[in-house]
Amino acid sequence: MAIDRTIRWLVARTIGATLPRPASGAIARVRRVLFLRHDAIGDMLSSLGVIRAFAEHGLEVDVMASPENAAVLKDNPWGVGVHVCGRRGRLSRGLARTLAARRYDAVVDGLVLKPGVNSRTMRLLRASRAPLRVGSAGRRHDFLYTHPVVTDLAANHVEVLAALLAPFGIPTERALDPVPMPLSDAEQASAAAWWTAGGTGARLFVNLSASSPERRWSDARFVEALREIAALHPATIVAITGSPADWPSAHAIAEATGGRAFTGSLRDALALLAAGDLALTPDTSVAHASAGFGVRSVVLTPEGNLRFAPWRARARLVVAKGRGVESVSVREVVAALHEGLAELAPR
Repeated sequence: MAIDRTIRWLVARTIGATLPRPASGAIARVRRVLFLRHDAIGDMLSSLGVIRAFAEHGLEVDVMASPENAAVLKDNPWGVGVHVCGRRGRLSRGLARTLAARRYDAVVDGLVLKPGVNSRTMRLLRASRAPLRVGSAGRRHDFLYTHPVVTDLAANHVEVLAALLAPFGIPTERALDPVPMPLSDAEQASAAAWWTAGGTGARLFVNLSASSPERRWSDARFVEALREIAALHPATIVAITGSPADWPSAHAIAEATGGRAFTGSLRDALALLAAGDLALTPDTSVAHASAGFGVRSVVLTPEGNLRFAPWRARARLVVAKGRGVESVSVREVVAALHEGLAELAPR
């Protein structure tokens, strides 16, 4: 392991030595920016405030997305361009040529809470050929940036992201409020029709899926909680969904509780969420999407994950004291859902 770390460090130093250096005052003349966000869906959703702030400041912005999160920026209203980077460390020649041709003035590393800069990000920093490189300071690879931004790495993810605007003279406050994922009229109409077909009661959106096992509540607990909610609020329409891997669970839980399983695309599912009244979800992309849409949520989260929790959201956090959310009791979740449903205005 020590040898591997040494090799990675030497690679980083070698890449760092090849990166261009900016002219004096170059930050004031920035016009074209590449923002790196080639990771998870929730991370892209949390970054929409920063992306919007760059665009509203008059900068031409492109985003480096992953295959998983690129859909978040589809039909965005800010004129932001999207590149997609695969998960392998090496970049395709075509992507490298495309980045070089764009002649970026600055590249911004949005993967702010990683312990270090991974090899894929290093290669993107180099491939962008941008003379200005902005990233969060206080990590192993600060030397890769021309403008390392000092911030509290223990703060919420959104706060650390917003600090990346400071070197450009852009106020950070604008990036702290949740931003809704752009949805088309057709997506919104389809979601509204799905809910309407179920009745006129309150709309509860339930997401089963999480990005890691410690954030996943068991199917048995979902069944027990939703049965209790059905007894307390019998007119509630319940949509149960998740990633394709959890679609069998969604169908089984729906059958056991009187809910309806939804097995559409990511964007269709988030449109359904936007048209809902309340969400139950692990701390994952749905929690951040709920914040952007202004939908109330009950979010199950491990105690050690609070810096990634939704920020400035209408969220009730149910915090697991251990490493995993399976330790959260059904009683706690039912109480939070009951409170949220009781506060909703009648439709």
